[in-house]
Amino acid sequence: MEKMPALSVKDGKAVVIKNEDYLPVGDPVKMMRNLKKDGYEKFYILDIEGIERNRMQINLIERLPDEFNIWVDAGFRDVGGVEDALILGAKIAVIGTKSIRSLEEVKKAVELSENIAVSVDHFYGILKWGDIPGDFDSIAEPLRDWGVDRIVFSNLGGFVSWKDVIGRFRDFELWLGGNLPEKMEFEGVYGIIVPYSKLSQS
Repeated sequence: MEKMPALSVKDGKAVVIKNEDYLPVGDPVKMMRNLKKDGYEKFYILDIEGIERNRMQINLIERLPDEFNIWVDAGFRDVGGVEDALILGAKIAVIGTKSIRSLEEVKKAVELSENIAVSVDHFYGILKWGDIPGDFDSIAEPLRDWGVDRIVFSNLGGFVSWKDVIGRFRDFELWLGGNLPEKMEFEGVYGIIVPYSKLSQS
């Protein structure tokens, strides 16, 4: 099972949330280079400005060297944002159910490129946007049919039956993120996404 460090980035700086404020903690490129020395190969970038304001940090993605395997979640609303991220150099564009306008936009993105992951964003039930259905079965089936290979199940809050999640998405390369329990059996999971703040404490 792989671990993928996640860095939240705002105004070009890696940040952590403290008392609802974003505190800068360093240059994301330098931080990723240090993590790469520790054996990490993939990096998950949460573009705060893209997620909150629909303004992807173009300069950030452009300056991330080719040496990194970057997954970018910039709160894409439609396929246009996905295409921009891939052109700028993202290895994988992550489409979140909390942000994308509809499943039709997901379908367009998959037709555009195979370098797509879908983040199923869970907060006391799956967050919905547009016509995205709110249960595992109805969201997993069309994604599988369209050829989506990668799922990020991101628990943003609330109780989760992890055994059920892993079972429902067993046909995908499944990554788990968000609020994960301290002790958990990860059989059937491809990898987990770990915030930089937790890695730096270990």
